[in-house]
Amino acid sequence: MSNNSNKNGYVPALDGLRGLAILLVLVCHFFFKIGIFKLGWIGVDLFFVLSGYLITSRFIRQPINFNLVKLFYRNRILRILPLYFAFILFFMGVWYLLPAAKAALLYIPSINGFWLKHFFLVQNWMYVWGASEAQMYNPLMHLWSIAIEEQFYIIFPLIIFLISKAKRKVILITIAILVVASLRSFVFYQHGVSDNKLYYYCNTFYRLDTFLTGVLLAFVLRDIKQNKYPDNIFRFLFLACLSGYIFIVAYYNNLLSDNPLIITIGYTVIAVMFMSLIYFTAVQKTSVLNKIFTNRFLVFSGKISYGLYIFHFPFDFFNYSLLHSYFKFLLTWGNEQVISVLFTCFLIGMLYLVSYISYTYYERYFLRMKKTYAGAVAIMPSV
Repeated sequence: MSNNSNKNGYVPALDGLRGLAILLVLVCHFFFKIGIFKLGWIGVDLFFVLSGYLITSRFIRQPINFNLVKLFYRNRILRILPLYFAFILFFMGVWYLLPAAKAALLYIPSINGFWLKHFFLVQNWMYVWGASEAQMYNPLMHLWSIAIEEQFYIIFPLIIFLISKAKRKVILITIAILVVASLRSFVFYQHGVSDNKLYYYCNTFYRLDTFLTGVLLAFVLRDIKQNKYPDNIFRFLFLACLSGYIFIVAYYNNLLSDNPLIITIGYTVIAVMFMSLIYFTAVQKTSVLNKIFTNRFLVFSGKISYGLYIFHFPFDFFNYSLLHSYFKFLLTWGNEQVISVLFTCFLIGMLYLVSYISYTYYERYFLRMKKTYAGAVAIMPSV
């Protein structure tokens, strides 16, 4: 494989892609009223594809055994859970200790088992099965994707074990992706868009094709002969899926995830588009995309992307109330819209600071405890 990695196997461009993913999420949430930024939700899908690719690339370098599976779970726990639970516990503390915060969010406890679902990482199903619009929008809403990711990790070793038994692994994974997309399309055309717009978006089973697309790329790159990478195939896939995504958006004039064509085939189209992007960014050393995604800011954003994601939604959730209460005096300085944008940029700067501190002084402590797979390279230490 020809990739732009250092002697430790670290590929900066992969952090750059994570940087793109988190920036898409941030502009979507902080600047949602600006039309084009509504497409930023696809940043979560890029995270999913990257996750499927990275964990599979590491996992399949040696035969599956109990120690490998144990190490996989250990590393995932060390990467995901310390910050996740610290954030949940901190938020609970703020909730119960600050009367103002509790009064502002009284509607949330009406969701049965709200806190319990978050502790067991099944909160995405809360949004799938009937939470009201008011209950859906809460400061912890973004954690649905962490739940889906963890649920995928639980079954991941079994998925790889089943794939490893097949002779035509790439074909089997491709069929699995098509089956998920077909099932989602069938259910949609039987029932249509429900009142709950998150039914498909937050449903673990209907998002498996996104992870599996990353798994597919890892197997393709492992099994293909040296220096025989199908550049033309990936180039075609990227351009075809990009064109397909543009058509899907234009046909319904809808950038959001509740676009009927997004729900049926769009998730898969977007996933394949990102799979091709990963190929040209991380695998092809001389590609223009590789040079773009080794930009220092993108790489830095990618390194702290987990903290950025965990912390960002409360910043956005309380953005308006902070400006119009504690910082109301700023509104007298000029145009309210301009002040609002500047205040939002200030909050994003604070978010970066908090995330950097979290990564440097908290997350890295647990990252150093992780062990690499025998004979494998640490493709991206920040994952």
